[in-house]
Amino acid sequence: MIGLSFVDKFGVANPERSDIMGTVRNLSAAIIGMAIIVGACAGPAAPATEGTKAGPGVGPITLRIGTRDGPDRPVGAQIIEYARRVDLLSSGSIRIEPVWNAVGDGASWDQRVARMVSKDAIDMGLIPTRAWDTEGVTTLRPLSAPFLITTDALLDEVVSSDLAGRMLAGLDQASVVGLGLFPEGFRHPFGFGEPLFGPADYAGETIRTPESALSNAMYSALGAKTTDGEVNETTQAAMESNFSYRPSGIATGNVTFYPKVNGLVISKAAFERLNDQQREILRTAARETLAWTIENRPSDHDAAMQYCADGSSVVAAGDADLGALEAAVESVYVDLEKDAETKSILDAIKALKAAGAPDSTLAAVCDGARPEPTQGATVTPIDGKYSTSFTLADLQRSPLLYDVGELNDGNWGDLTLTFDRGKVTLQLKNDSSDLYEIGTFTVSGDVVRFELPTYSPGTKFVFHWKLEGDALTFVRDDALGIGPTTFLVKPWTKAG
Repeated sequence: MIGLSFVDKFGVANPERSDIMGTVRNLSAAIIGMAIIVGACAGPAAPATEGTKAGPGVGPITLRIGTRDGPDRPVGAQIIEYARRVDLLSSGSIRIEPVWNAVGDGASWDQRVARMVSKDAIDMGLIPTRAWDTEGVTTLRPLSAPFLITTDALLDEVVSSDLAGRMLAGLDQASVVGLGLFPEGFRHPFGFGEPLFGPADYAGETIRTPESALSNAMYSALGAKTTDGEVNETTQAAMESNFSYRPSGIATGNVTFYPKVNGLVISKAAFERLNDQQREILRTAARETLAWTIENRPSDHDAAMQYCADGSSVVAAGDADLGALEAAVESVYVDLEKDAETKSILDAIKALKAAGAPDSTLAAVCDGARPEPTQGATVTPIDGKYSTSFTLADLQRSPLLYDVGELNDGNWGDLTLTFDRGKVTLQLKNDSSDLYEIGTFTVSGDVVRFELPTYSPGTKFVFHWKLEGDALTFVRDDALGIGPTTFLVKPWTKAG
C-alpha cells in the first residue's frame, strides 16, 4: 500500500495540506512519528494534570482523547483530523493528544472508555454512540434504531441537522459534553460458513457484536444471543461489522442494521476548565471534522466493492426476508417510543427518510470475484494497463522521495496500474506484500485524480500525466494535492 507519511507533530499531514490522511493501512512511520511527539501514549490515561487545566491567558494546554481503537482504524483518522484542526484554529495553543487502545482488550471496551471520560480520568473521547445506552443516555439511541438509517445520504443529513444537538444533549446524564457526531460506516451481518438472510437464520444462534443495550434487544427480537468476546467462527454464527474493518465471513450487503456513528465528547470537568474561546475552538473543529468526514469517508457501496476486490463475498437478501426482519424488530420500536424525546427524534428521522431519495440498501453483490468496470462509461485518454518495477533501494535513492515514511514494503516491487472508464486498480507484489486495490479516477486535461478507498482512505492522489507512445509518466504538483513517490520512481509501460 502507499505508505504516505508527510508526518508532522500529529503523525499526519502538513497542516496546510488538508486532504492528507495519515491513516493508510501501513501506518508504521506515522505511528512512530506520533509516539515520539506525544510520548507513545498507548495505554490508559492518568488523571488530567495541572497542564491540562489552563484558564484564560494560560497555555498551551493538552487535552488527551481516548479511543479503544488504534490509528489504523476509521476512528483514528477522525481523531487525527480533529487534532489537526484544533491545532490550526488555536494557533498551537491547544493540543489534542490521542490515547490509542486506551482500555486494552476485554468486554465492554467502548463503555470503559466512556466511563474514563465521565470520571474525568481522561479529558476527551471519540466513542461509538451505540455504547452510551448502557450508561443512562437515551437520546442517542435513534442512531442505532434497527433498519432505520440505511443510506449514506440519510446518515449524513441526520448527523448534520439540528437533530445532532438534540441527541448529544442527553450526554449530560453521563457527566460529559457532546461536541459532535462523525459517521463511520454501516453495520451488516457477516456469516461464518453461511450468510444470514431472514429471522430463521438468527434463531438460536450467537452473534458477535459490540456491547449495546439496543443492539442486544434487536438480536433478541430476532431470536439470537450476543457476545462482545473475541470472534469465534466455531461458536458464533456471524459477526456484526462494517466493510472497512475487513471482517470475516459472507456479508449480506442489503441487511443494514444501523450506522456506526462516533460521538466526540469531553468530560464536564475538563470543559469547565476551559474558557469560552477555547470551548468554541473545540466546537468549531468538530464541525469542520464532520464536514471533512462526510467528504472523505468511503460510501457503503465503495467499501463493499473493496471487500469484493479483496476476494470476499457479498450477497443480497430477498424482499421477503427483509420484510420479515423489519417485522421481527417492531417490539424494539415499541420500547424505544415509550420515551417521548426518543420518539420525537425517531419521527423526525423517519420524515427525513420519507422525503429523501428511494432507499437502496444494497451495497454490492459479488461472489469473491473482482468487480468489472461499469459498462458504457466514458473511455479516458489514459485508459489501459501499465506496469513498472523498482526496488526499495531505487525508492530510497529517488530524488523525488518526499518523506522517509514512504520507505516501506507497500511502496515498491512489481506494480500494475489499470485505468478503465473511471475505475482504477493497483496491484503490487514483492517479497513481503501481495496487494490488490480498486478505486475510482477522473481525468481533466493533463490532470488525473484517483482514490483507492482502503489503500488511502479519504486521500485523493493527484498528478499531471503524460503519455508518449507506451510510456506513462506522472508529475507531482504540490499545489494540486498529494503525489506519492511510488508513482514517480520510474515510467509506467503500457501493456494493453
